[in-house]
Amino acid sequence: MTDLKMRRAPWREKEPVLQLLVVVWLAAAPGVLTRGNQGPQNLLCYKSCCDASFQCRFNCSWEAGGEAAGANYTVHFWYHEQTLDERHQRFAAGNSTYLLLNQDHIYALKTVTVWVESQGGDNGPPRPSKNRTLLISQAIKFKPPPAKSISFSRSKDVLNLMWPESHNCHHSPRKKEVRLRQAKGAQWSMGNCSSKEDNRATRGIAVTCRMKGNVPYEAQVRFRTSDQYSPWSDWSESIFVPAEILTTPEVNYTSEPLGVDGLRKVTLEWEKPNAEHGEVNYTLTFLLLPCQCSDEPKTCHYVSNRTSYQALFSGGEYNISLQASNKAGSPPAYSFRLPAERDAEGPSFLNVSLSGRNFTVKWEAKTEVFCFEKQPCGEPLLEQSCEEEGLQDDDVSESSGVLEPNRCYRLAVYRWNRVKELWATLGLVHLLHRNDSISVDVVNQTASSAVVQWHPPTVLTGCPGVLKKYIICCQNVQNGKTTRYEAHPSETHFSIPDLQPKTNYFVGVEASTAGREGICRGVVSFVTRPTDPKSSSLTLGFLYVAIVGGVLAAASIFHFGKKRVKEALCPALPDPANTEAVKILTTAETSQVYQKQGFMELLESSSPTEPLVIEPASAKEDSAASTTMDLPGLTKGVEEPKELFLAGSSNILASEYKGQGFLSPMEDDQQGKDGLGRAGGHPQ
Repeated sequence: MTDLKMRRAPWREKEPVLQLLVVVWLAAAPGVLTRGNQGPQNLLCYKSCCDASFQCRFNCSWEAGGEAAGANYTVHFWYHEQTLDERHQRFAAGNSTYLLLNQDHIYALKTVTVWVESQGGDNGPPRPSKNRTLLISQAIKFKPPPAKSISFSRSKDVLNLMWPESHNCHHSPRKKEVRLRQAKGAQWSMGNCSSKEDNRATRGIAVTCRMKGNVPYEAQVRFRTSDQYSPWSDWSESIFVPAEILTTPEVNYTSEPLGVDGLRKVTLEWEKPNAEHGEVNYTLTFLLLPCQCSDEPKTCHYVSNRTSYQALFSGGEYNISLQASNKAGSPPAYSFRLPAERDAEGPSFLNVSLSGRNFTVKWEAKTEVFCFEKQPCGEPLLEQSCEEEGLQDDDVSESSGVLEPNRCYRLAVYRWNRVKELWATLGLVHLLHRNDSISVDVVNQTASSAVVQWHPPTVLTGCPGVLKKYIICCQNVQNGKTTRYEAHPSETHFSIPDLQPKTNYFVGVEASTAGREGICRGVVSFVTRPTDPKSSSLTLGFLYVAIVGGVLAAASIFHFGKKRVKEALCPALPDPANTEAVKILTTAETSQVYQKQGFMELLESSSPTEPLVIEPASAKEDSAASTTMDLPGLTKGVEEPKELFLAGSSNILASEYKGQGFLSPMEDDQQGKDGLGRAGGHPQ
């Protein structure tokens, strides 16, 4: 400040006349400003906000008026509280429309009136702007907040905006303004907004506005200090305020059966949001209800711009919630129950035993974090135990307990997979302790059979997988022999075969369940019917007819079969009369006949002088069909030899040659000699 006073010392040496002229000019300045818009316009003077106050520079800016281009500008400062010789300061800005001054050039804590004069090149009178009176230390202008730093929420017709306070140069309360428009290109309108008290703890600036209708908006904000000399900041960049999501969409799911790995795949789907909601994010929360006592009962998954999600679940019951959110806010979450797996077998325990009402299950302890579920089916979920009970050697754990009679229980063990960060089923079984019997009826008794009907209890059929089979026992009262039968779990009746007529029996039905083999006892007595005489006689009659018919059928088959076999093995011989075996040869043909040599006959030629004698046939025979030739070796009525041999061979001739009356070699030789005696020689 000492330097500043030294710079201003020459003012005091000026003549009083000059000082008087300045005062007169200052008094006349308002009148000069009424000449029109020829002088500079929209004069704005403020102090920039910065971390170090001594570095904050004073800035004055204006717009050129009606003067010609190339005008020079002079900025005037008039301090109201200074002495007369120190009240007036002038700073030449040249032809620029702004002026930057350091704090050591001005009195920041004094009230000052500022105006700008423009001097054209025509050497005319200077044209001043409107003057502005301010306190420089309070004339602070902030920079607008970045759009990314502005957060907002929207509930019904109320819009809340907030941005952080990043300035340390002034601690007075802030004033805020918001302007809105529904679409780009539309006219801006000032929002019906009210300022909230600034949160000094979080250094946040907040404002609340009333909006019309659940439609998207475009918004801009600005703010300043509450001092009268502080100008508004520039408008911020536009931020998009989407329409509010009134309700979270409902979720549909499809679940696959539980696998041997203790996991099932579940697909979740929901509706697509509207475009006016902008970018919508979803948060899925999975809570395994039987393991709420564990440190890891809940898992969260985040989904953006999607309408489906697949995840792996254990076989237990889950509470699943979907939370939709956009930049405007979040509606209430949608929650539903994913029921526990009932029908699938899934992984089984190492051992399951049931003795009366007491049960024991064992499983392999593969993990340090697990929980055991013992839950009555169809009832609200009970609080489960997450403690490691009964941990034994060889990493085998077991759990024991007591079952209430006639209630279906679900027993399951879940383990936490640290790598995949999910729960898996380690063992699953349903158990039931029954102290009631199955109602049995016996119908359709006959002499050899009876039909048993039973009515299984509802708790037995409604307990998944607990019923393995039905055991039917039938006891003969006379000899005490008991016969056991098995029936499928879906059956409700059974026909007992091979019973004795007029016999008293006891019959009972028992269910074989998981962990317990049923013990069957006869509880219902019945007597089979006696044998029906009419039925017996009719049966014997049918039996007799069947036997007779069988014998006749066998005889017929034997007869026709024998005939066919005979025809196949012994075919009929051909009739020589119907063949050419006895055909009369002509002279030319006889000359070609090869003479048959007799048995042991020498190969000598006979006397060629003896003629061949042909004897005519009897007149009673047909000359054309029955003519025979009396050749040597061919005779009639000669006794058929026992065995025929082919000349020069040891083979016996076929039986058909016997039928043709061929002579043996010895007889053939004898007849040949007789013929030679008559004919006198062999034919040539």
